[in-house]
Amino acid sequence: MVKGIEQVVHRHGYDLVACSMYGNENSTAYKYIRDRMVDGAIILTHSFDDTFLKSVATEEFPLVVLDREVSAPHIYNILIDNFGGAFAATKALIAAGCKEVYYFGGPEESYDNQKRLEGYIAALGYFNIGFNSDFLIKSDFTEKTAYQQMVDLLAAGERPTAIFAGNDEMAIGIMRAAKEYGIAIPSEMKVIGFDNIQMAELMIPALTTISHQKAEMGELAAETLIKAIQGDSDLEDVKILPTKLVTRETL
Repeated sequence: MVKGIEQVVHRHGYDLVACSMYGNENSTAYKYIRDRMVDGAIILTHSFDDTFLKSVATEEFPLVVLDREVSAPHIYNILIDNFGGAFAATKALIAAGCKEVYYFGGPEESYDNQKRLEGYIAALGYFNIGFNSDFLIKSDFTEKTAYQQMVDLLAAGERPTAIFAGNDEMAIGIMRAAKEYGIAIPSEMKVIGFDNIQMAELMIPALTTISHQKAEMGELAAETLIKAIQGDSDLEDVKILPTKLVTRETL
């Protein structure tokens, strides 16, 4: 994504300043944005709260926010279709004959997780399947935690036949645990992830997942910011990029 941003920025004759949020309010990134020391900013982190972003955004200092929606003048949001991707993943599992689909989610405050959970629940409803909170595993988007949660499920005698993981890292942890318990994928348990990271296609079996274009997101973010800096008044406040199901060997 950063590479896509960099290419567009340089093509338009701007310099890219990448800042870390390490140190929170004492960080370089916070200082640059609070004091408006650049022409505009692309926000990739959730460390800035909505109130702060709304307070600094102006016509002379526009912001582009990725992966969450902040509604305010001079703030432009670029999102991926988390809802649609989750709907497609859950629908694919149900269409494959699975009536009990587990969802391993991320942090509750995560925008991505919230939308993916909504898509999961909507797909259940599409097939007239009621939402069962027992099948919702609240996780943290990490392989390590999802692995341990899956081990705990299996050790307790649970045998999920279908799992939609909120990202590929968790799916990989789930697959590791299943392998240790001798569960065959996909014949005994089907798994779908989200993000289509490089490791997904290298897994054995290769992970079915939801793909989205991070590079395109970065390019669009940079193009949007530059247009806003240059005074373009026809920009969309919210742009949602499509996702698609990439079917491999775990479905």
